[in-house]
Amino acid sequence: MNPKTWGVPRTVGALGMSLVRVPGGAANTYSQAVSRENVPSVPADLLVWAVSPPLPANPLWRRTPAVRAGQVWQPELASWYTYSWADFGVLLDGLAGRVRSAKAGVGPRVAV
Repeated sequence: MNPKTWGVPRTVGALGMSLVRVPGGAANTYSQAVSRENVPSVPADLLVWAVSPPLPANPLWRRTPAVRAGQVWQPELASWYTYSWADFGVLLDGLAGRVRSAKAGVGPRVAV
């Protein structure tokens, strides 16, 4: 999701969480598509798969560092689109739990 326009990524980004911006995703207001070929190179320790189902049978998916480490979360799709404080709380609680249990340094590092 685009951290500039979606509530959960915007909130956690404002609280200090580093969010990976997908190349070319800035032009899309709502979501940032990642091609299957590029998923293994995404420098993320935790992969939140918010829209379409994960690709467990795809060999590229299995090569993704966050996937190999079991650090993937796909919240219920309806909760991203139902705008209520209750759903927002569920998403924040779920993300907080995944972040607490994730190990840092799993994803590939990006040269700065």
